[in-house]
Amino acid sequence: MRTQTKRLNETPTLSRERSGSVSCQAQYQGYRLTARAEPVKSALHAAHLVIEGPGSPTQRCFHALDYFYDPAQALQYAIRWGRIWVEHRLTKVAAQRVISTSSASNAELLLKEKRTNGAGNHE
Repeated sequence: MRTQTKRLNETPTLSRERSGSVSCQAQYQGYRLTARAEPVKSALHAAHLVIEGPGSPTQRCFHALDYFYDPAQALQYAIRWGRIWVEHRLTKVAAQRVISTSSASNAELLLKEKRTNGAGNHE
């Protein structure tokens, strides 16, 4: 049985840093998700996430999304949270395209209607 990350076309890469942090990278819908579990006080690990969009030099950084005793759970949570963010972002972008397209279509219809009504009033 393949893991969920494999099914979602992700290639997680785990790495350990000197500070004790553990990080993981995954690809989802063209976005690169980089999760990091950083040890903090009380034996907890903070789940951090960086999202890089396709063809975009800017990064979205989310610090301390939540805290976990197990660093693996922090990484899983951050990656899952990133997938949800990407899906929401793609849905939002698609909706904006539909709205802008329908607004342009409505404006064209109003203009045609004005022209049609204006042409009939010249009697």
